[in-house]
Amino acid sequence: MKAKLVEAAVASLVERGYAATTAVEVSKRAGVTRGAFNHHYASLANLFADVLDELYDKFAAGRDEESASLESMLDAGLAVYAHPEFKAVLELWLACRNDKALGETLFTKVAACATRFEPESYPHLAAKFDAHPQAAGVYWLIFETMIGLSLARATSSVGQTPAHEKLVSEQLITMARQQDAVMSAQEQNDAVSSKPRSVSNRR
Repeated sequence: MKAKLVEAAVASLVERGYAATTAVEVSKRAGVTRGAFNHHYASLANLFADVLDELYDKFAAGRDEESASLESMLDAGLAVYAHPEFKAVLELWLACRNDKALGETLFTKVAACATRFEPESYPHLAAKFDAHPQAAGVYWLIFETMIGLSLARATSSVGQTPAHEKLVSEQLITMARQQDAVMSAQEQNDAVSSKPRSVSNRR
């Protein structure tokens, strides 16, 4: 039953927005009575907390692995922000700023999402940034731009891709690849310079 209510809330947030996503609307979409809704959730805010948990799990930013790169994180991020259901996340983020009671309930949930995208959550990538501080700037430029793209989608017709999205995405990919190449080249140089040099025997 809870899963049905969460699914219905997500669909309503995407199609109608936060203001129109009421307990009555969610119950109707889920095919349950208002009493059944109240049995599982004391308030809409509690339901929205589960919505964020569900979507955050679905939209995990990426995996931490030795091959982690700006391009791989960009690919993962683009897949998240381009997903139609990410609009539900945006609706709740924005609503938290305007609805104090909602914000108090969802504050920890919203903050939890931010940590998923910080380099520190991916130690292999963060280690590369330690050696290349400028890469962290490129990283945040890329991800903040992707949030902008997701907002452009959210404010357009449902499912409609902004005309400039492809162009911007291509530029971000180029930027990520260039920075990855810089970091890779430096790593190779460091590896070569750290190798002990053989000393030839003299007669």
